[in-house]
Amino acid sequence: YSAARISFFMSMPIIFGAGLMEMRKFSIASFDSSFITAFVSSFIFGILSIKFLLSYLKKHNLTPFVVYRIILGFVVIAKYFIP
Repeated sequence: YSAARISFFMSMPIIFGAGLMEMRKFSIASFDSSFITAFVSSFIFGILSIKFLLSYLKKHNLTPFVVYRIILGFVVIAKYFIP
């Protein structure tokens, strides 16, 4: 849980900086209601998803995700090597 939490906190400045870099490409005229709605909704759902993932990690471990990734890895390798 602590590692995931610090990972989320460390990614915040990077994501904010990337957003600022992309904002330079927009003109003032492009900031209409759809842009503002998309920005606000992505911010809200981003916060909610981080809260959900951190609360999930408090109660559970990552074993189902690890098993899923191993199975998916075998499928991808099999598909690559078996014509």
